[in-house]
Amino acid sequence: MTSFIARLPGGPLTKAAALVVALAVLGATVWAGIVVLGPDPACGKGIEERGPEGSRECTGVTDGSYVFADNLREVSARIKTENERIKGEPHVSVAVMLPMAPTQAFEQQKTLHEVQGAYLAQYRANHDSNSKKPAIRLLLANPGRSHAHWRPVAEQLGAMSESTTDNLRAVIGFDVSTATTQAAIGYLTRERGIPVVGGPHTPPAAGNSAQRAPAGPGGARGVPQSRIHKRSSRR
Repeated sequence: MTSFIARLPGGPLTKAAALVVALAVLGATVWAGIVVLGPDPACGKGIEERGPEGSRECTGVTDGSYVFADNLREVSARIKTENERIKGEPHVSVAVMLPMAPTQAFEQQKTLHEVQGAYLAQYRANHDSNSKKPAIRLLLANPGRSHAHWRPVAEQLGAMSESTTDNLRAVIGFDVSTATTQAAIGYLTRERGIPVVGGPHTPPAAGNSAQRAPAGPGGARGVPQSRIHKRSSRR
């Protein structure tokens, strides 16, 4: 722009005025774009910023490429490395759906341990199972704090279950039982037909039993203080 201004006829004052006008037009164009289109909500591939102003957070599904919280950086990198290693092999995807960036320190530590446990299970399945196929591709699904944005993330998982590329076959997590998590489980199992395996801290009533109507199609409680919902049939 400065080289263009330098070629304009006239003295320094004329050129300075032209520069001011050009910058004003450029600034107005950028501002108009922000007002009309809004700020870019994308945090990364498959990740979108959601929530009210002042408490927005990045939610969605990642293969480890995106880091939801600093304390998950190392384990996310390991998950990404393992996912890249098996990319050329027959594989299926399993997603861990948990609030990945809680504010409380004890919740952050708990989330870290659960993600580390999922990674260790993936690693053992891929390395210590006598090369059994398919391999496991691990995904991290963040529904936001208190599962506030579970619906768009669950819809994203639903689309991945129908994708031959992602080949999502199960969702694990849900180690607390609230109306929100029950709604998320119901959507995943009933509407999208995705098996969901809950954590050990979930109350027995959250699972299926002979005395209780199925919480999910064809579901059964797999272990004490846990829940499992099975897909009734593959599409």
